[in-house]
Amino acid sequence: MLKIIHPVVCGLDVHKDSVKACILKAQNSQNYTTIIKTFTTMTSSLEQLKSWLAEEECSIVAMESTGKHWI
Repeated sequence: MLKIIHPVVCGLDVHKDSVKACILKAQNSQNYTTIIKTFTTMTSSLEQLKSWLAEEECSIVAMESTGKHWI
C-alpha cells in the first residue's frame, strides 16, 4: 500500500504552442481522479492555468520540457 504524501499534484508537458496539464487527486492509497486540460502559451491562457491549479488546491507541479521551451 502506498503512502499519500501529496494528495493533489500536477504534471505539465510544455510545447512551443501549448501546455498540457494533468492533475492527479488521491481519493485513497489506490484510487485517484485524473483531470487533463490543454492551455496555449499565451499569457492569458497561462494565467488561466495558474487559476485552475489554485482552484484545484494544487501546489506541487512537475514540468517536462525539451529544447528551449523550458525558459
